[in-house]
Amino acid sequence: LSRVHEALRSHSTPSSELRSLLHSLAIAHGALLKQQRRMEGERSDVAAEILDLTRSLMLEAPRMQRLQREQAVEAAAAKAREAAVEQSRVLVAKAEADVLRAV
Repeated sequence: LSRVHEALRSHSTPSSELRSLLHSLAIAHGALLKQQRRMEGERSDVAAEILDLTRSLMLEAPRMQRLQREQAVEAAAAKAREAAVEQSRVLVAKAEADVLRAV
């Protein structure tokens, strides 16, 4: 671009050089447009992928919440079983002590 500006400002630049510069500029412009279209396509692909992932997450959220609730229930049940076993041990120990005292 700077060469084109310089050539246009200089009235002594031959027209063949100007044509050559303009041809090079047209080629560069075409390449930039092609690159811009490719980048827009890539952006569109990325946006579509983000949208798909968002939809998947939205569909998975209820299942994940259900799994979390099930895990919480299982953990509470395990604690209750442990407490019941401990309470049974205590009661058995008291009963054994009572039996030993009675004998």
